[in-house]
Amino acid sequence: MDKEERSVEEELRRHRLYRFLVPVVLLILVLTAAAIYWFFVLRNGFSRADLVGKYEASEKGPASYSSFAGGFLRYSRDGVSFLDVDGQEKWNTSFSMEQPRLVLHGDYGAIADISGRRVVVFSGNGLSGTYSTNADILGIAVSAGGLTAIALDKDLTSLIQLYDATGKRLDIEMSFEMSMSGYPLAMALSPDGAGLVISFVNSSIGSLNSQIAFYNFSVGKSEPDRLIGFFRYEGQLLPQVDYLGAGRVVAVGDSSLEFFSLAQENKPVLIKSIPLPSEISVYEAGNGHAAFLYSDPSTGKMTLNVYDTEGELNFMAETSGSFRSLVLAEKGVLFLSDTGLSYRDYKGRVRYSGSPAQTGSVMFMDGARKIIQFDGSYMYHYRLR
Repeated sequence: MDKEERSVEEELRRHRLYRFLVPVVLLILVLTAAAIYWFFVLRNGFSRADLVGKYEASEKGPASYSSFAGGFLRYSRDGVSFLDVDGQEKWNTSFSMEQPRLVLHGDYGAIADISGRRVVVFSGNGLSGTYSTNADILGIAVSAGGLTAIALDKDLTSLIQLYDATGKRLDIEMSFEMSMSGYPLAMALSPDGAGLVISFVNSSIGSLNSQIAFYNFSVGKSEPDRLIGFFRYEGQLLPQVDYLGAGRVVAVGDSSLEFFSLAQENKPVLIKSIPLPSEISVYEAGNGHAAFLYSDPSTGKMTLNVYDTEGELNFMAETSGSFRSLVLAEKGVLFLSDTGLSYRDYKGRVRYSGSPAQTGSVMFMDGARKIIQFDGSYMYHYRLR
C-alpha cells in the first residue's frame, strides 16, 4: 500500500469514527439533560410560576370559560367563541339561550338551551351543526365524534333523540314514561357514541330513588329499548354521570361515588363504590380521573380526593382557604383557593405551591409547565420553573 492509499484509508477510518461518535455524544448529552431535568424538576418540583405573557381577552358581558381542543371556549347566553392560547378569537357563533348547558367530549362540544329547544354543535374548527328540537330540552350528551343525545320533555314522557354532528336527526328514539322510569337527571355518551348511560330519579313511591341505566345502539340492538343493564339506588340522587374512557363510567351521588366497567360492551359491572363524606363542595371528572373536595366537620379543613378509572384512590390531600378552581389536567391536578395555588401530579406529589401574580379565579393547564389564567379582561400565561 503506497502513501496515498494509506492516507485515503486513514481518512476513511476517521470518517467512520466521526459518524459513530457524533450520535453517541448526542445521546449522552440528551441523557444527561434528561437526568438533570428529572433530578431538579420532576423529582423536586417547581419553585416559581413566572408571569411570561399577558393577552387581551375582553368579553361582552358575563361569560364562562372551558379548556377545549388546544384552546379555550368562552360562552354565555349570547353565543360561544373559541380562543387560541394567546387569547385570539378563531371563530364565534351567536345565539340566544336562557339556560345554556355546555358538554364536551374529545374533539367536539355542544351547547343546549335547557327548557328551550336550541342546540349548537362544534369542533375546534368551528360550528359543525345546529338544530331545534320538537319539545323542551331536559339534558344533553355528546360523543367524541359529535353525535348528540337529547333528553326531551314530552308531557308525562321523556324522549331520547340522537343527532349527528351536522344536526341531522338519526332514526333512533327511546321513550320513557316518567311515572315508571323516572326523570332523566343526567346522561353521557361513550367516545364512539354507541353507548349511552342515563341517571333516572323517581319519587313516585314517596321517597327519592335512582337508577343508572346503560344502553347500547350497537350490541344492544336486540334488547328492548337497547337496555343492557341497570343499577338501583334507594334514597339518593345521582346528578352526574361521566365516561372516563371507552370502558369506564363514574356516577356521583349524595352518598357514594360509583365506578362501572364496560370491559364487556354489553355487560356493565359495578367495580367500586366509594362512600362520600356527608357533604362534598366540589366534584370534577376528566382526563381519566374523578375528584371531590369536602370539608371535615371536626377540623373545618378541606380535603381533596382523586381517583383513577378503577375507583382506586390516587391521593388524598388537605387544602386551605376558600375554593376557587379545580382542574384535572393531563399530567396532574391544579387547585386554586384564596390562599394560593397548588399543582400535584396524579401520585399526589406537589409539583408547585405558591401564589399567582393575578387574582383571576379561572385557571387551566397547557401541557405540564404552563398555567393559563383568565380574569375577565385578560389572559395570563405562567411558566413553572
